[in-house]
Amino acid sequence: MGGTAGGTAGGTAGGTAACVVGGPGPGEVTGDLIGDLIADLVQDLETIDVDASGLDLRHLDLQEVDALAGVLWTTDTVWPPGIAGRVRARSREIMPGTNR
Repeated sequence: MGGTAGGTAGGTAGGTAACVVGGPGPGEVTGDLIGDLIADLVQDLETIDVDASGLDLRHLDLQEVDALAGVLWTTDTVWPPGIAGRVRARSREIMPGTNR
């Protein structure tokens, strides 16, 4: 009744994963990885087209005009009073009545 002769004394010949020495363990996230993920996210967000044509945005708490770079909008778009002039000044008309 010894039943385990030839068990695991010989190592991991059954196909288990090897441990990488010196790397982050399971579930660990390094500062470099977080920085890379944030940079990738920012780059991806910059490629998304946002169309605010005709939207009433006056009630949004938008303070940073830089965050609106590339947003498509029309003369019917209503901006919050505090940034309306800055948005208009930083935009250019890409076709009659449409700005970016």
